[in-house]
Amino acid sequence: MSVLPDDLLVHILSFLTLKEAAATSILSSRWRYLWTFTPKLEFDGKQINMLLKQKRSAYVKWVNDILASHKNSNIEVFKVLFSLDDVYEDDIGKWIRYALARKVQTLELNLKGTYGCHTHGEYYSFPNELLCNSTDFKFLKSISMDSVDVDGEALEFLLCNCPLLENLSVSQSRDLSSLYIYGSSRSLKRLEIIDCQELGSIEIHDSNLVCLNYEGPRIHIVLEGVPHLVEMSLGGALTYYIQDVISLFSRQLPLLEILTIDVIEDNFSWQ
Repeated sequence: MSVLPDDLLVHILSFLTLKEAAATSILSSRWRYLWTFTPKLEFDGKQINMLLKQKRSAYVKWVNDILASHKNSNIEVFKVLFSLDDVYEDDIGKWIRYALARKVQTLELNLKGTYGCHTHGEYYSFPNELLCNSTDFKFLKSISMDSVDVDGEALEFLLCNCPLLENLSVSQSRDLSSLYIYGSSRSLKRLEIIDCQELGSIEIHDSNLVCLNYEGPRIHIVLEGVPHLVEMSLGGALTYYIQDVISLFSRQLPLLEILTIDVIEDNFSWQ
């Protein structure tokens, strides 16, 4: 390993967890800071063993300490995987800004995490003030938000201002009431909307969308000009009545290669 260039060693370290990568700093003086150049920052909180409140404080400190040591000016992957609420909104906002400033490509905020559930009123809200500078988002290829309150206006901004965005996933947002996707988001290939209980409608027009995954309440869905849509998965209250689902998507059915419908008491899959 000692004959390998630093860039290759950093690439190898990127396949380790952050804690494993940081542990290599004791190997030698050459290895001491190599881990701080990893292009993948995946903050998985499963390794923190304390009471939830203590875990949250320890997790936030861990992330802040890592970012203070991190030296790579480019980030490929930035993931926050832990149960956090709006008490930590300043820290979470700072983390998002840090990732965007380093041209992050994959951004995942899973604030439901592994431990416990949020109570009403505690969800972290996506900071719409970030949307003032569209250039911050131009490198994003994938965005995933779980247990983050984000509204349709913010999502539509991201779709219009992320020219490379191929994957968008939103789960359990209480602020999402409608979503309108049109031709300006040509790069979008996969869309996933899960358990957004306030959602009333999704409209997709003139899109290169390939895969749609929807699970949640019965809503109004419009699909027009989506010739590449070949895979669809549907679940939740939308599928209470199969005949309504078939009617809703009758124009799209001939083009589909995979259609999966999760119904209340059974799982019906047609390929």
